[in-house]
Amino acid sequence: MALQAVIASFFGLKHQMSFDNGMNWNNALRYDVHNLDSSRSIAFGNTNKTADTDVKQQYLEFRSEGAKTFEPSEGLKVTPYAGVKLRHTLEGGYQERNAGDFNLNMNSGSETAVDSIVGLKLDYAGKDGWSASATLEGGPNLSYAKSQRTASLAGAGSQHFNVDDGQKGGGINSLTSVGVKYSSKESSLNLDAYNWKEDGISDKGVMLNFKKTF
Repeated sequence: MALQAVIASFFGLKHQMSFDNGMNWNNALRYDVHNLDSSRSIAFGNTNKTADTDVKQQYLEFRSEGAKTFEPSEGLKVTPYAGVKLRHTLEGGYQERNAGDFNLNMNSGSETAVDSIVGLKLDYAGKDGWSASATLEGGPNLSYAKSQRTASLAGAGSQHFNVDDGQKGGGINSLTSVGVKYSSKESSLNLDAYNWKEDGISDKGVMLNFKKTF
C-alpha cells in the first residue's frame, strides 16, 4: 500500500503544580488526528487495478506524574519522575474504491491502555548556544483492551476474516531518546535519536531539524 497524503492536526494542554519541597505535579493532555489517503496496486494475470481509500485515526493521551528536578552542577538538570499514562486510539473503518471485486472493506477499531511510567530526564545547557538532553523511560502495561477488526473483499460475498496488527498488552513499554541542539539568534539545529517500544511493537530513528528565522 502506498501512502499518498497525510493531513495531521495536534492539540495539547499542560498543567504544572509546584510544592514547597521542590516536587512538581505535571499533567499533560494530547490529542492527535491523522487523515490518510492511500492507494493499493493489484497486479496479476490480466488484472491491473488500483484501490483507493481514506481513513481517519485519532489518538488521545493523558499523563499524570510527579517529578523533582536537581541541579548537581552548573547547567545540568536531572529530573526523575513517576506516574501513569492513559491512552486511547480510534481507527476509522474504510471502504476501498475503483478496484471492483478486489476492493477491501474493514470495520473500525479501538485500543485503550493504562501504563505505569518511571523515567529520568537529563538536560544540559552548554556554552555558545549548545545544549543536550536525554530521556530514559519505562514501565509495565497495567491494562490493555482492543476491539477485533474484520475485513472482507467485495467479490467474496459475506466471507470475513480477522485482522491482527500484532499489538498486545501486558509487557514492558520503554522510550529512550537523546538529542543535541544548537541555537543562535536567527536559527536552530536539532539532532535527535529515539528507540521506542509499546504493546509488543518497536520503532527507532533519527531526526534532523533546522529552523531559520527571517
